[in-house]
Formats: sequence, C-alpha cells, structure tokens
Amino acid sequence: MRYFIFLALIAGFPCVASASITAGDLVGGQLNALEDDDFEMLVNAGGTVLAPGANTVLDVGDYLAGVIRFTAVEAPFGSGTQTANATSTQPTITALFLTRITSVTGDNDNDGQIDTNFTFGAPTVAEWAAVFAGTGAPIATTDGSIAVVFQDPTNIDPSIPTWYLTADGTELWEWGMRGDANEFWQAAADSADISTAFDVVTDSGLFSAALNVTEQGAGPKLGPTFGPGSAEVLLVGGSLAPSFNPILPVRSDVDILIRPIPEPATALTWIGLVSAAAAMRGRRR
Repeated sequence: MRYFIFLALIAGFPCVASASITAGDLVGGQLNALEDDDFEMLVNAGGTVLAPGANTVLDVGDYLAGVIRFTAVEAPFGSGTQTANATSTQPTITALFLTRITSVTGDNDNDGQIDTNFTFGAPTVAEWAAVFAGTGAPIATTDGSIAVVFQDPTNIDPSIPTWYLTADGTELWEWGMRGDANEFWQAAADSADISTAFDVVTDSGLFSAALNVTEQGAGPKLGPTFGPGSAEVLLVGGSLAPSFNPILPVRSDVDILIRPIPEPATALTWIGLVSAAAAMRGRRR
C-alpha cells in the first residue's frame, strides 16, 4: 500500500482585512468561506519528493495526505467581503488531512478528456497512526475524521522535512464522515497518473466534497451549510493546474464553506440590553 503525501504551501491572497485569522473572525449565522491558494509537491511517506516519471498512479487503497493553511475568510460567501486574512507568517487556521481512495473508474487513457473518476473515504484512527507512524504528527482522535483543524499561533512554513508538524495549535474541529447520507468526496481527471494529470482534480474544477464535524474542539459549533439535511463542511470550486515551478509543480485552490452557529450568549446579551433600556425608559416616565 502506497501513501501519496501532498504538501500544501500557501501563497499570499490579496486582501485588506485584519492581518491574522482566528476562529473569532468567523461570522455566526452566515456562510463563511475559508479561502486557500495552495502550491503542492508530491512526496512519498518518507518525505522524498517523487521524481517526474516515478510510479505515481493512484490505486484503490492509496492515501492522500498533507497540510493546509487558510489565507482569508469571506463572509458572507460570495460577497467579496473578507473579515480576516493572513500571510504565510501570521497566525491562522491550519489543518492536517488524510483521505483514502475508495474507487477509480473510467478509461484512464490520458486522452485529454476528463473521464477518470475517483471517490474517497474517511480513514480510521488506526490508519492515521499507520500513515504518520513515528512522526509525532497531531493525528485525528476519531474514526472517520479526514482533517484535524487547528488555531495555529506559529504558522510555520511547511516546506521543511517535518512539514507534518507545521499544522498544530489548539484543535478547533475534526472534519470527516460520520455515516450521514449527505457526505461524499469525489473528483475527476484525465488519468489516474498524477505525473500526467497533475492530480486527481483538474483545472476544470471537478473536485468537491461534503463533510461533517466528527469531533468538536474549541471552534464554534457548525450548522448545516444550506439548510436542514445539508452537510456542515463543503469543499467547493476545487481546481488544480501546473505551477511551472520545478520545486512546487502543482497549484490548487478550493474554498471550504462553513456556517458557524451564533453563540447563545450573544442573543442573551442583546435581550438583556433591550430589557435594561426598556426599564430605564419606564423610570423616566
């Protein structure tokens, strides 16, 4: 069984909001987009970059793993209003992820047609432990978790041998699959060979996922993204293209949509203020 490890390095996203990202920057009751802009290199489980032409064909049972750093929060999604942003050296939200390929279908003939399809499943804690054995990486604690998401105070550049330690801090959530009918992770490409298709996603944007919270940490509770029955975490707009950089040869982009539930204390505080104002008006009369 082979492990394909994707190392995500974040490029700066042009924005004008506050220069860091914390869970407190998420806007309750609105659809928030966590934006990233990633450059990736393909390495094996030992941390060695795979040379062009190496055996990079994805098969059922292989894993995709890596780190993500978010560069901006847009709320509400589609408004163009960024509530926060972070450069590569500022505190932000980071994640370590692991997902398993569960099916590969299509002609896989590298003919320029997007006709090779992939589905992905969620690993167990034992699989997390096997993939990251001996690394000290902060792995998932719940079966079905695909991503462990952190409030990261250090935001270390992951282009180092111990990249798997660069996503850490206070755990906000674990995202993954808990067996709900609304969950999926799918992609399509020209070929299952990453060396020719760049990845199992393409610049056509054929990459999407719907996940849920599998473990609640210090982050705000999340509600359905688009009403009752919808998933709590959506990955949308996934695309991938060559970066023409020999060290970081692949550039990917995806928005992650979440809808934080407003804290009850906020509503109670508002009710208290209204009540106090009414009482004061009553005294003046």
